[in-house]
Amino acid sequence: MIFLLCLLIVMSAALALGAATGKQAKKGKKAKTPRLPLVRVESLFSVNEAPVSKRAKIFLVAGSSQAASFAREVVEQKKLWLRAGFAEDEIECYYVKPLQEDLNDDQAQFVPVAASLARCHASSVKLLREHLKAVAERNPKPEFVYLYITSHGDKPVSYTLAEAKPTDEDYWALEREARYPVYEKYTMLIEGLSDGTATSTEILGALRAGRDARDLILTPDMLKEALSGGLAQVPKFVVLQGCFSGGFFEETAPQHSQDLLSQLPNITLLSAARHDRSSFGCEPGSSTTFFGGVYNALLAQHPADPREIAWKSLWMAAQADIAQLEKREKVSPPSLPQFYSNYR
Repeated sequence: MIFLLCLLIVMSAALALGAATGKQAKKGKKAKTPRLPLVRVESLFSVNEAPVSKRAKIFLVAGSSQAASFAREVVEQKKLWLRAGFAEDEIECYYVKPLQEDLNDDQAQFVPVAASLARCHASSVKLLREHLKAVAERNPKPEFVYLYITSHGDKPVSYTLAEAKPTDEDYWALEREARYPVYEKYTMLIEGLSDGTATSTEILGALRAGRDARDLILTPDMLKEALSGGLAQVPKFVVLQGCFSGGFFEETAPQHSQDLLSQLPNITLLSAARHDRSSFGCEPGSSTTFFGGVYNALLAQHPADPREIAWKSLWMAAQADIAQLEKREKVSPPSLPQFYSNYR
């Protein structure tokens, strides 16, 4: 389904442009990787179960394990912020411990970052919401909050998840790319549960059992709630890498307008794609997504403090570089990264 559509620091935009494979997530072929000896997930991956740091202000989230590119972007960006002078306890990271099939499909990309992921929490919507709530309740408030999420994204559908996949037989009859939650709002997949690993069938079962959807599916209204209240006056910088991610802040349809993150004060927003477009590079074999590689390279060239970054200029440069990459790799339609800011 459409979920599959969607540095070490990347030292230059040119390197980032070459890093992505250039294949569309849904229609492209998998990048070939060399055969490696089988590695077991449990021998490599663990998750951080410590509470959120009392100094945390930078949050880096890899929402899916279906491709290693998401986790690699988080690892590379964390190194960038550390090199910029931020301390380890000012940065929280999150990832989904890969299923064995994920690791088998993308072992050449997963193995080099496994050790760096050991300090990261399980990538769960509930945990992210709890951590942001803890930061919002903190006094004094953080100087800023920076949030980067990279994953698969989806656009709204007209039916509920339970209606779409009423039984487990229906679920397992689907190809794996279709085994993701569908919802009546824009979503970004964050599929981890408490042990660091989840499959979409577990998320589906939890929803059927009546668990709060806000604990399971990342939607604009959930993220808006998490970033309001005690964080209203705090400068907020949110970057969303995923298909249709512009729907979190630039979709103007009446049924979505009340959920937009752009209604929050003191906020700057970037997305990898317009609300009606896919982004690229999120299949196994890619070292980064198109947007993630370009964005990390450009971010490395800007001031260390997010409050001092010329975000509009960064976005314009990202637009140009990504358009060039998409043209070179012959993928279409263009993703059209989006930008909004009311900060200052």
